[in-house]
Amino acid sequence: MKKIFKGIKALAFSSLMVCLCLILILITTYVSDIGLIILLLLPLVSSLVTLTCERKYVLIYFVASILVSLINFQIGLFEVIPSLIIGILLGIMIKKYIQGYYIIFINSIVLTILQIISTYLINAIYSVNLIDTFAVLLKLTDIHFEIIFFLFLFIISLIQISITYLIATNEFKKLDYQFNEKMNQFIILLIIEISSIILNIIIHFFYQPISYLLLGVTYYFATVLSYYIFSFYLKKRMLFIQLPAYASCLIIIPIFISLIGKNYIDLILLAIPLSTLIGASYILFYQLIYKKHHITESIFDKID
Repeated sequence: MKKIFKGIKALAFSSLMVCLCLILILITTYVSDIGLIILLLLPLVSSLVTLTCERKYVLIYFVASILVSLINFQIGLFEVIPSLIIGILLGIMIKKYIQGYYIIFINSIVLTILQIISTYLINAIYSVNLIDTFAVLLKLTDIHFEIIFFLFLFIISLIQISITYLIATNEFKKLDYQFNEKMNQFIILLIIEISSIILNIIIHFFYQPISYLLLGVTYYFATVLSYYIFSFYLKKRMLFIQLPAYASCLIIIPIFISLIGKNYIDLILLAIPLSTLIGASYILFYQLIYKKHHITESIFDKID
């Protein structure tokens, strides 16, 4: 049952969650092989505190958890603090009833930024180059891994946040919290996707690591846009239009890479998101011009 704790109850609940944070840190400290537990559970704990307590108690929980995490400075700095921030942000966005696509995306971007900061802090404090370390672990020493490192962090963040969001939606619904999963974002997503593609092309000529990060963003919104395309009520027609467009990309991409070279891979890989705009454009034409109807949630069926 959804409720907001106040006064002593809020203080007691937030204190209990700080204790849980301490337990998670101790488990991770002495059983290092299950360090992933903090990355998955702590954001859920933090979001639950944000949802159930007043702001001042959320702040108390945040500060107390940071102080508790100092018993293991490395875990506290590089795992606990990012997890706390992500969890609180997740709770705030659920409260504001923000659409699920944006919750996952915004939290993934924030976590990526925090991980980038952590990467350079680790290098400064411990003289450990995480970029080279990951390159060796992933056996990618033959390429300039630093160019795709931001993209790599974004993909890891996206996976973590997606799992956290799935668990949150499953468990918090039992507590009567509502999640915005309405399919009414087609036009907005299309605008974001086009803007992301244009920005990707511009940034490529200035700083490629950011260009690759934007490539990940572009693919994320292309995936969400595809969800709309294939749930359009004229499903057979959309399959006939969109699937050949995707198939042609599998031919075009290798050809262009061999002709233009690897320095432009981030631009060449935009072929798939660009092909998604074909199906989206058809929906716009069919609904707005041919049918002369508005694009509403009713023209999309959820794929369950």
